[in-house]
Amino acid sequence: MIARQTGQFYGQTNQCLQQNGLTLTDTEYTLPEVDWLNLPVDTIKYHGQWHYFTAGVMLLGSTLDKIIPGGLEKYADKVLFAPLQITNYKWQYTPQHAPNTAGGIRMNSLDFAKFGLAYVNKKIIPASWVEKSLSHQLPITGRENEFYGYLFWNKKYGKYETYYCSGNGGNKIYIFKDMVIVITANAYNMPYAHGQVDKMMGEFILPAIY
Repeated sequence: MIARQTGQFYGQTNQCLQQNGLTLTDTEYTLPEVDWLNLPVDTIKYHGQWHYFTAGVMLLGSTLDKIIPGGLEKYADKVLFAPLQITNYKWQYTPQHAPNTAGGIRMNSLDFAKFGLAYVNKKIIPASWVEKSLSHQLPITGRENEFYGYLFWNKKYGKYETYYCSGNGGNKIYIFKDMVIVITANAYNMPYAHGQVDKMMGEFILPAIY
C-alpha cells in the first residue's frame, strides 16, 4: 500500500526540482545533503506520465523508518541483510538520520548478487512481493517497450527480459529469469555511464552467455 501510494511522487520530476533550485544533475551530487522531506511535495501533480523522482523514494524510506518499530535500518538488517549473510555494507543517511533509500548504499559485488538472487529464489522475499516489484507498473517515458516496477527498471535485450537496479556510475544488478548479473563501474556523474553498460550487456555479455 505504502509503495503504491508513494509511487505517485514519481511524476513531474523537473517541475519540483527546478522550483527548488535543483537540477537532475544536482541530485547525483547532493543525495545525502538535500532535505527532501521539506520539498513542497504538495505541488507535485501526477498525470499518469512516469518520471523518476528522487524525493519520492526518499519519502518512502523515511515513512518506513517512522512506522517500523526500531526503525528501517534495524529492520532491513534483521529480515533482509542478515538472512542473506550480508554484513559489510554502509548506508547513506538523510538530514533526519534515516537510511537513504534513494541510493548510495555501499556493499561488495557478491553481496549485490545475493540481493538480486533473493528475487530469483523468492525465499527470503515473499513471492507475492517479488511478482509486484518485478512487473510492468508504468511505461518509462521516452523509452519504447521499457517499464518501471516497484523501484526496478525493466527492458528486453532481444528476447531476454530483465528487471534491474541502476546506480550512479553505471552500477547495475540485472535480474533475469534464470540468473543475476552484477556490473560495477565508476563513471560517476558521467553522461555515458549507463549507455556504455547497456551496450556491454546487449553486444558482449549476453551473447557470450546465451
